[in-house]
Amino acid sequence: MYILGMEEEYLDIHISNNSMVSLADLADSMNAMASEFHDFCNSHECNCNAELKVKEIRKGSIELLLVSSVPMLVPIAENFNTIVQFGCYLRDVFTSLATRSSERESISLSTLENVKRIVATTAKDAGGSTEISVKGNNNTINVYRFGDADGKNISESAQYVIDTARLPEKNVFVKQILYFKQIRDSKDNIGDRAVIEDFSKSPKKVVYVDPDFKKAVISSSENVFDYAFLVDAEVCRVAGKVVAYRVLKFHERFKIDED
Repeated sequence: MYILGMEEEYLDIHISNNSMVSLADLADSMNAMASEFHDFCNSHECNCNAELKVKEIRKGSIELLLVSSVPMLVPIAENFNTIVQFGCYLRDVFTSLATRSSERESISLSTLENVKRIVATTAKDAGGSTEISVKGNNNTINVYRFGDADGKNISESAQYVIDTARLPEKNVFVKQILYFKQIRDSKDNIGDRAVIEDFSKSPKKVVYVDPDFKKAVISSSENVFDYAFLVDAEVCRVAGKVVAYRVLKFHERFKIDED
């Protein structure tokens, strides 16, 4: 990664518009950029009080220069290269969405929504384009450039991930071995987590459809963690990841250390 010098760096957003740009769309785009910068700083634990502010708006095409502003008490060194890091992060996000790579599935829903808003101004402007770069100390880091078709592609890619993440996928499997990692002494489903290793090594939420299963789990005076359970279960997934097991039928229980 190319590092700028200590002179103040800034995010340069150059919009070459082919038709008049809606002020509402432009404002929403910049608000989304500011929101994403704020989330980036918080998630990376850098300059958590920083925010993007307009340094300059230049003549000609729409060109906005955004700088990272922090309270006076924050040391200058702490603010160093935050914009650079953010620019590289944006480049990765845009690239994964544009190429529709598997990495896009790990992008948060809030970032996906922000990206859709960021590209909207250009996506609606046939023949328009936007170029994002980081500048400072007479150096330039090209972040991303997209035209209206690219903007639409990125937006559609982001929406696809959003829709997929919100669409549960369910499958039923019979006679699976389940064992508990956490359980609450109550009749409801709150807090109980178990493992079915064929689907995930980490514990997932358990939902009891078969009432006999919950009774078999909590009625015994023996340690439930010493036992495994043979069950029919519905494996609930979100965006391809296992999130819960719905136990539809209980067959039997047996000690894990039995020969």
